[in-house]
Amino acid sequence: MIKASEGGGGKGIRMVDNAENVQTAFRQVCGEVPGSPIFIMKLSKNSRHLEVQLLADEYGDAIALNGRD
Repeated sequence: MIKASEGGGGKGIRMVDNAENVQTAFRQVCGEVPGSPIFIMKLSKNSRHLEVQLLADEYGDAIALNGRD
């Protein structure tokens, strides 16, 4: 998955199933949400809803938070 951080409603997100489509999908996402940070994510198939919260700093340290309020 290639996703713009500031996208939503199906805008700024593309599923990529092979390496040949990465460049095209990346350009499409960047064009739909200009200036937004872009994330590359692994697709979790057959999931109804999956949410993970991460906390990271400028030094590359990151942790996954266990709970959500």
